[in-house]
Amino acid sequence: MFQNNMLIFVLIIFVNIRCISSQTAITCPAGQFIASNGISCNICPSGQYQPINGNTQGSAASCIYCPAGTFGSSSGASTCTVCPSGQYNPTGGASLSTSCLGCTPGSYSGFGWISCQLCPGGQFASSSSLSSCSPCPAGKD
Repeated sequence: MFQNNMLIFVLIIFVNIRCISSQTAITCPAGQFIASNGISCNICPSGQYQPINGNTQGSAASCIYCPAGTFGSSSGASTCTVCPSGQYNPTGGASLSTSCLGCTPGSYSGFGWISCQLCPGGQFASSSSLSSCSPCPAGKD
């Protein structure tokens, strides 16, 4: 009887140790966060990103809204895409490339800008979506 009880006791300890050792902390790749169930990962939505590979945060709050001057067109992103030169985006959390707006004639912008700048005196931009201004012709201001 003692041997049977001892065998059951050893077996229970062995099973418990195996269960404990198989419960490892979950980590999620960049672009994802730990789901509320704690055993799987969820993907950050478009317009947001998560740059940390091996993320152990357990809420959608660990996803970061794409900043102004950028957009995030795909879900599960680890970075956001910078608006092209000649365009700007004044708001954060944009999920479409069409959120990047072209600068109007007389203004310009660089990569990832949140607004356009007017051309300085002696320079002009004759069309929209330009990344720089051109010098005025001689004798024209």
